[in-house]
Amino acid sequence: MGELAKMFFETSNEPLSEEELLTARKNYFARYKMREGDCLTENYELVCEHCKGKRYWQDGKFVAGCLCKCQSQALEEQRELEQKKQRLMRFEKLKQASLLGERYKNASFDSLDLNRPQDFIDAVARCKNFCERWEDVKKEGLGIYLYGDVGTGKSLLTACIGNYLLAKMIPVLFTNFFEISKQIKKSFSDNSITESDFIEKLATIDLLIIDDIGTEQMVKNGEKTWLQDKIYDVVNARYVNKKPTIFSSNESLVDLVENCGLMKKTVDRIAAMSTAKIKLQGTSYRLTEQQETSIF
Repeated sequence: MGELAKMFFETSNEPLSEEELLTARKNYFARYKMREGDCLTENYELVCEHCKGKRYWQDGKFVAGCLCKCQSQALEEQRELEQKKQRLMRFEKLKQASLLGERYKNASFDSLDLNRPQDFIDAVARCKNFCERWEDVKKEGLGIYLYGDVGTGKSLLTACIGNYLLAKMIPVLFTNFFEISKQIKKSFSDNSITESDFIEKLATIDLLIIDDIGTEQMVKNGEKTWLQDKIYDVVNARYVNKKPTIFSSNESLVDLVENCGLMKKTVDRIAAMSTAKIKLQGTSYRLTEQQETSIF
């Protein structure tokens, strides 16, 4: 048994005298390697020269070094800084994977221009509530179908939702079926990812935002395109697993079938998943708010 351990186990229940306590400290610090900020008093008490707090712990004859208050605080600050760095790195990775794009990378509810029609203001409140109640949304598999005229702010609102949740470290994928079709076609020649792996990612990510649904070519020469089945596979997988999904479109749910040629069974699932159906009306905000460049 080592000398320190022997001193610990041989400690009597009887309280030690000040002289015995001093001797124990003296023996311990005789072998102790001093560190920056250490200050050993004439009574062999190790204290911090900055905060004056003790840098040792004593129980009878057992003495051991420990952190003082300022060391503990510095360690905690370092741990928090490291966690912040890791969180930032993860956030950047999530943001890159989300496919939000340059235009919407900084979109947020706080920076929205609310000088718009009342239906847009109401939609902002509902979308923000969707984010703030994410745990309930995720548990229940709730979703949004956001539709209306071109340029009324649908993509902007979905980007605000995406960025809000990404900042909370929640995995979000912002995409459309044109991009999905490109990725699936890419998998035919790229062995790094299979079609089934890609569909699995779309099916399982915490929040999937599908922008501009209904703009894809669904029927060609009177026959449904291969994309129809892929859209159904993605939508159905998320429907079955109760995964929150947000859709935006220029078309109503009825028009997705009647005008866009999307399969009825696909639209039925979209309707069931979209527990909030939000319509935006009015003229294109992009057309009325065009800004002239000052560069040339």
